[in-house]
Amino acid sequence: MWRTKWEMGCVKCGYDENPAALEWDHVEPICQTASQRDRNYRINYQALKRHIEDPNVQVLCANCHAIKTVAENLNRAKAQKGDLNYGVS
Repeated sequence: MWRTKWEMGCVKCGYDENPAALEWDHVEPICQTASQRDRNYRINYQALKRHIEDPNVQVLCANCHAIKTVAENLNRAKAQKGDLNYGVS
């Protein structure tokens, strides 16, 4: 799977120098509880292979992924309060 990430590179900034700095990201975020996230870290190889073939999954570098995640979390919090769209593009 490292090779796949390396070949794809970050879809946002193009980084592709080291696959350790590349992460899988859901294009449309999915809400998960902590126990669901923990279970997903233990998925097997075949499940991971299906996961990367999902059109809702992309590769982002760690920096772009962190920025996107923070913006999504802020959007979610604002949506709960009635405000919308805090810079997710």
